[in-house]
Amino acid sequence: MPIIPGIPEYYETPAGNRVDGNSQDVFEMLAQFNAGQLNADQVTSWHHAYFWAFWAPIFPRSADLEAFWELHATCISGAAVIAFLEKAEFPPQYPLDEDPEMATVDIFLPELVAQDWIALQVGSGWFVEREDSCHGYAALSRRIPYIEGGTATRVTRLYKKIVDEPEWGYASVYRMDVVHTFDFRSNHPVLTFTECNEHSPTLYTRYLCIIVPPPPLEDTPPPESEMYDHDSLEFLRPLRPHLLHGRPRLNDPDLRIDIGLRTANGALTWYDRDGHTHVHHLLEIEVRDGHLIQRRI
Repeated sequence: MPIIPGIPEYYETPAGNRVDGNSQDVFEMLAQFNAGQLNADQVTSWHHAYFWAFWAPIFPRSADLEAFWELHATCISGAAVIAFLEKAEFPPQYPLDEDPEMATVDIFLPELVAQDWIALQVGSGWFVEREDSCHGYAALSRRIPYIEGGTATRVTRLYKKIVDEPEWGYASVYRMDVVHTFDFRSNHPVLTFTECNEHSPTLYTRYLCIIVPPPPLEDTPPPESEMYDHDSLEFLRPLRPHLLHGRPRLNDPDLRIDIGLRTANGALTWYDRDGHTHVHHLLEIEVRDGHLIQRRI
């Protein structure tokens, strides 16, 4: 990516060394924090500038978008998320008359919330291209190949024109698959904005949570879809809840994005099995030794 506005040419470390802010990816910046080379203020301000610059082609910053992510635990995955984490080029556009198997980005939300998300996007220049029925795990895994398990009703594909030449009969577009889902388990990383349950309500703030798939276990058959396994992940142990954990005075949504990293241990869902109710926050469910374990993310 080119030089990003808001990211300095370099960051100074406590030892007097320089870290090039425009050559680091997301995991490398987190590793710099773990190693004590960069502080939380530097890393979270870097993520703020980088996040909004990278996602600008499909998620231009707006009050409506931020309000939606504040209210609803939106799961973001797909090719664009991997490019974001690795600081690679944004996925290419496709001609409107082509029908690629995978979209630029995939959004996972419960049924009613997915409808609100689609309405928000249609009001921001996106168009509905088609809907695919996806009842049952087999249908969902065929439609979204990196899904390892889960249930959904349908997938709505949207497109947004980037280049439009009606005189030539040509348009290039980005595509977004909105998955109307109950729960899912992914072999690819997932982004979501969540809150810290250990902070006082007066210090409430959302942070960007990166949920990565667990490394494959030895002596187990390989998954049917490709497993995401970034080289830098091993340098990030132990994983932290989020960088500003216990330091809310540094939180400023206009200057920085707080960020955390965790490994998925089960399926992601918005349905509370204990309370038998749908919730706005994200839950993780796992069956261990025959018992259902539920955790709030």
